[in-house]
This record gives sequence, structure tokens and C-alpha cells, in this order.
Amino acid sequence: MVSAEKEDAGQEIVVSTYCLAYNHEKFIRDALEGFVSQKTNFRYEVLVHDDASTDGTARIIREYEEKYPDIIKPIYQKENQYSKGIDIVGTIITPRLKGTYIAICEGDDYWTDPEKLQRQVDILEAMPSCIACVHQTLEIGCRSGKKRLISPYREDGFVDMQTIISGGNKAFQLSSLVFRKKALEEIPQFVSAVKGTGDYALSMYLGLKGDIFFINRTMSVYRMLSSESSWTSRMAADEKAWLKHCRETIDMLRSVDCYTEGKFHEMFDRELAKFEYELERAACSSSVFLLPRYAEYWKREPLVKKLRYFIKLMLPPPI
Repeated sequence: MVSAEKEDAGQEIVVSTYCLAYNHEKFIRDALEGFVSQKTNFRYEVLVHDDASTDGTARIIREYEEKYPDIIKPIYQKENQYSKGIDIVGTIITPRLKGTYIAICEGDDYWTDPEKLQRQVDILEAMPSCIACVHQTLEIGCRSGKKRLISPYREDGFVDMQTIISGGNKAFQLSSLVFRKKALEEIPQFVSAVKGTGDYALSMYLGLKGDIFFINRTMSVYRMLSSESSWTSRMAADEKAWLKHCRETIDMLRSVDCYTEGKFHEMFDRELAKFEYELERAACSSSVFLLPRYAEYWKREPLVKKLRYFIKLMLPPPI
């Protein structure tokens, strides 16, 4: 096995992992430990992109860079690239990836199994039809303390398109993903079109490119609402941003539907209805309870919310 302590620099890199970090001082050490603790019979690298963090994230990354220089390959930004609208993965990360396979883990998430990469690469090597391999992930609510498993199935098997489309970004979590680098050669625009749903679009694209194999074993942790700067936190706090995201996701889903020439139209249309409902509800439209298209979502609303909605509908618009 190739360990973090004994790295054969003469070997070709088999897996390139990329990790996006920003103000993850409280969490980044867990991520880095998960990376360097991997036990494999191949060489791997981890590109850690620090987007000009204002806390101690970069300091911790440097600590691991010095200790594991053959594994940890950092990129330190002096100015925040995300705020400039830069496609960090496409323009900064991807050109640096050397491996045959690509793994992903955000700076506030982490891997929990030292055999994770080995298990996934073994499957991809044994199954040429597989474009990707994923596994079960434990989601931890940082504010609520609640835990749940992100898992499409209860046993090993292939993930079908219906599960990917209807599961959104919950069919499997980004920290569980290992895929073939060749999938990036002709990646369509819809994959990076919507910030915050890149994992959803990427999972659909990979599902269209080949088989995705699921391992029913928990090997990573996803931290939900880890900080105020996290995407989920921003969406929860900013209704305008959330509605903008809904509109962009609608555009993305329509793009994928077009890309697949309507092969999965009914599935996409069902997902479109979810985001359309959010927009109609925000506009206080009567269509949310009149149109059969939105019936299942209106049915889920608590009675108190429904009463408030009717009252709001009856009130005269503000002058």
C-alpha cells in the first residue's frame, strides 16, 4: 500500500482530488486528515484551493503541505475568485488535474474511511462501463445536530437516471464521488451554469455518460449549514437569492431535457414543477392551489401556512 508517509514520486498519479476551501478554519483539518490517511496501492494527489480565506484556513493547509508535500498541492488566492464570478473548477482546478480519476471533497466535509479511494478505484478498474462510483454519506446538521444518511439504495448497485433526476443533489453527495477524468473532455455548459447545484448537474451528466455504481458503505461526512458563508446558509437567509436560484435551476433542467432530446422529459417536468411552485408561491399566485401540477406540493404545506397564504391573497396590494 502507498501511504502518506511513503510516497513513490516515480509513480503516475491515479487519483486527483480537489478541495475548495473558504473560511473553513474549524473544519479543514478534518478534510486534510481524511485525505492523507488514505491507504492505496496507487499514488494520489489533493489540490486544495483556498479562496483568500480571512481566517486561519490557509495556515492549516500550509501545515499539511509541509508535512505531506507529495499529496497536498495547495493553491492560495490573494483575492477571492468566487466573488469575481470566476469558474474556479473549470479555469483553475481542471487544468492542474493529473489523475485518471477525479475525486471531490469540500473543505468543510471530510472522508471517514481510509479505504475509500482504493475501494472506488477497484470498482472503476473492474467495470469499464462505469463512469463514476459513489457511496453512502452521513449528513450532519451543524445547527440542529440531526444526522441522516444520503443513500439512494440499501445495497450495492447501479444508480439509475430516475433516482439521479428525482433525488436532486441528494441522490449522492459530492464527497462520495470518484469519476473518470475523461468525462471532463466534452462537458456541457449546463453542468456549471448554476452555482450551488453543480453537483446536481454533474451527477445527471455522469449518469448520461455511463454507469454510476453505488457502494452501500458510509465513507464521508457532509456538514449541513457549516457556516454563514455556505451556499445553503445563504439561500436560507436570502429569499431573493433563493428565487434567483430557482429560476436558474429551471433553465438548467430545461437545458438537460433538451440535451437528452426529451428522453427523460416526464422526470424533468416533475422536477421543474418543484421550482416553479416556489416561484408561484413567492408571487402569491392562486395557481399554487388551483393547478393540479402543484397539488402535491401545496398538500405538504402546514395548515397555518395555508391560512396565512389565503389571508395574504385577500389583502389589497400595497400602494
